[in-house]
Amino acid sequence: MESQIDALYSTLLRVDTEPDNKALIEWLENVCQRHYGLVDGLVANFIVNIDEPAYGKKLLKVLKKLNEYLPTLVTPQFMENQRFPEAIIQYLEGTELKDMAGDAFVLLVNVFNDQSIDKMSDKFVRQLIDSMEFITDENTTHALISILVILCAAYEKKIQKQIAWGTYDGKKAPIVNLAYQEFIQNESYYRLKLLHLTNRSNRYRFDKCLETLSIILSKEESKDFFNINDLNLLLDICLREIQTEKDPNVRVQILRMIETIMDHEQYKTYPYKLDDIRDTVNELILSEDEENGAYTIKEKESIAKLNLKFQILNF
Repeated sequence: MESQIDALYSTLLRVDTEPDNKALIEWLENVCQRHYGLVDGLVANFIVNIDEPAYGKKLLKVLKKLNEYLPTLVTPQFMENQRFPEAIIQYLEGTELKDMAGDAFVLLVNVFNDQSIDKMSDKFVRQLIDSMEFITDENTTHALISILVILCAAYEKKIQKQIAWGTYDGKKAPIVNLAYQEFIQNESYYRLKLLHLTNRSNRYRFDKCLETLSIILSKEESKDFFNINDLNLLLDICLREIQTEKDPNVRVQILRMIETIMDHEQYKTYPYKLDDIRDTVNELILSEDEENGAYTIKEKESIAKLNLKFQILNF
């Protein structure tokens, strides 16, 4: 089996050196079709052999390459195996910091979901953070920061839920948002990287990037994490993405980010593109019709809040 994995990986590498080889691409697309079970078999093989790091690393390299070349075909098949995220986490937990595979980081970003978060201990989150110094590849660094972004948003929700339910007690083992702490303690390192990931749009979970940035901007101790130029860049990104984004959940995060920025003291002092924001809000109000479909309740709430701001401003 291991020799077959090596042969498959060698074939995958040919895609890089032979980008115009249509026959090779067509063959790859064909063998990755769900009914052949190749992708599912590789994932299952990785899960079964989780205690063999060397073999697991080979499988991860193949899976990562498949996902790189055929994301729309392969990623959904990854997601069908609910044990895959947990297996990647288990693999990373048993790996030395200096040897943590970049392929595992990248794959974990693609298969990460709400259930994955519950499989992560604080110890593992710290391990992810500590591994940063050993990573030299930029794509792997971005993948790792993306995981921290997702964790930051998820842990903040847990904390807010505990507070809302009256069960949060700062003296009794409180939930600690380690990702948020890492960001604000190393502001000079993460500021531009978070902006970069957000600007790359959906490649790095755009919705979670916006959610995490809103958390940072909304907290007193980190409200000045970004400067006015950063806020203006974020506004440009939001105004660009809202024009084409179809996912209601992502649209809500975009609108919330715009609202968060407009509430920021730096922005109030140096307002930017108010005309464009107002026009965008008006377009959103007018575009809700039978052809485009009705907005979700959260979308309507966010649009209404922004519209109210302009009414108050009499702008």
